[in-house]
Amino acid sequence: MFESPRTGAPWRLTSRQSNALLLASPAVAALVAALCLSQPVPWALAFAALIVASGCALLLWHRPMLAAGLVPALFPLPEFAKVFAYEVGALVAFALLLLAGLRARKPWVWKLDRIEVADFAFVAWGVVSLLWSTSAWWWLFGVRKYGMGALALWTASRLARDPRRRWDLLAGIAVAAITLSLATLAKAVQSGLLTTGSAFRRIEGTDLGWGTSNYIGALLVLMLPTVLHVGLNAPGPRMRWLGRLALPLIGLVMAIAASRGGALLLVGVSLVFLLRQRMGRNTWLLLGGLAVAVALLLLGPGSEQFLARFTSPREQGSVVVRLFLLRAGWRRVLAHLPFGMGLGQGIVEPDHLAAGGPHNFLVTAAYEVGIPGALLWLAVLAAIAHRAWTHARMPAHARTAQTLLFTLVTAVLNSTFEGTFEGLHFQFLFFWIVGLHAGSLAGDEPDAGAAVSPAPGTARAG
Repeated sequence: MFESPRTGAPWRLTSRQSNALLLASPAVAALVAALCLSQPVPWALAFAALIVASGCALLLWHRPMLAAGLVPALFPLPEFAKVFAYEVGALVAFALLLLAGLRARKPWVWKLDRIEVADFAFVAWGVVSLLWSTSAWWWLFGVRKYGMGALALWTASRLARDPRRRWDLLAGIAVAAITLSLATLAKAVQSGLLTTGSAFRRIEGTDLGWGTSNYIGALLVLMLPTVLHVGLNAPGPRMRWLGRLALPLIGLVMAIAASRGGALLLVGVSLVFLLRQRMGRNTWLLLGGLAVAVALLLLGPGSEQFLARFTSPREQGSVVVRLFLLRAGWRRVLAHLPFGMGLGQGIVEPDHLAAGGPHNFLVTAAYEVGIPGALLWLAVLAAIAHRAWTHARMPAHARTAQTLLFTLVTAVLNSTFEGTFEGLHFQFLFFWIVGLHAGSLAGDEPDAGAAVSPAPGTARAG
């Protein structure tokens, strides 16, 4: 028990401060554990990280929703004991929100919208596929992957309904893009990728343990529409600068990782998104950031190997390889009609495709969970598109709806030539972002965010 320095009265944590400490503890614990368990122990780095964590804790003391928003920023941390740090943070946020909703008997605990119904049905069908799966282990991994996506959708959509803290959650996506970019750049420097300049070491030189060049590029491009939204429309200048800083960093990573599809989507999505905006100061600043990103792609570190991806005959051969992978995936679909081989079973199928996958998620869904599963996945995408189109006609919701639509289009385009939704991180991030924007659009429904945000009486004036 402490005493207030002003009044001498006993001092206790407010509900807002308690929530902040509870939500921040998994992130801080995961960071300290990852640093202390590495060999050799980098004590200087651990001490610096502890100082940073203390500063973050003070920030979260006043802005508790930032703790949940920073869950995707834990992506760069490696897996420990078969669990990622962001999964622990997401589970804690989900548990606290669910407990608060049940105790207060809030209707939003059980009330599901169309997107959630479609996604939960897709996950449930995958669970049923255990009946004809040959590997229970890989089936369980599939349940974990798609289950975390469903959990992210449920949690984020309810947190984002609180308009007072919505931007804290969205700013977390910009922070996640920055941290993932910096982690990839640090790995490239450490591995010698920038000094050797070998185009054939780009995968090894960007390996974070759970993902490499193209997959990291896909994650960054998935965050791009939200990063632009934050850079344009965030209420405070500091939040807007997060979006502006992330854009050139993403461009630099695309050059070093030599991700062709990611770079094309970076430029195309950014141009279309920004040119649809009113040409004000914020738009021009982001266009300047995009110009810097393009310059880094063409002239920055790693630009030679990036340009070689478009001109080298050997690199062009990867396009032909993808066509063969797609054909092998289609053969799997035909061989396992109508219900598929089972969730996660593609990795153990003894054929030419093996664990590589067809680099097309709709085909992957069709041969793993069959025609019913593929139709359910299309229903998920249709429900998201319907939500975006419906609200895009409302002036008050147009910007958020446009960001949701751009996120959907970017993810679907990337999934047609790259392994995206098949990955654990991508599945979580997609539904976390969709949940944030869908929850923002549903902000006129009963306030779910109040469960983990300050009560009206504890909010600061102004």
